[in-house]
Amino acid sequence: MQKTGEVPTEVKIALYRITQEALNNIIKHSQATVARVTLKSQNGQVILRVIDNGKGFDISKDASGSFGLGNMNERAIQIGASIIIESKLNVGTTITVTWLEKAQEKSI
Repeated sequence: MQKTGEVPTEVKIALYRITQEALNNIIKHSQATVARVTLKSQNGQVILRVIDNGKGFDISKDASGSFGLGNMNERAIQIGASIIIESKLNVGTTITVTWLEKAQEKSI
């Protein structure tokens, strides 16, 4: 049984895999010179952000056929997290995943 305030293993693994995919996409597609990963856990909430200063992309066009973005979205759904992908051409991309402990408890 999971202690209150402790992040379940499946959530940790999903966040790790989402980070891995995001960094892989940065390397393959973004032409970024800087990438930053932050992970904040506080009061039953975990927020993962992966930010780059790359070339960005048009989400409405590029995301529909993207295996990597679809993979990240699927992993977020599996753990009951939300995922927001924001991108601006010639500015960069930010991926934010938010997991709430209480949302996880309700979905079980």
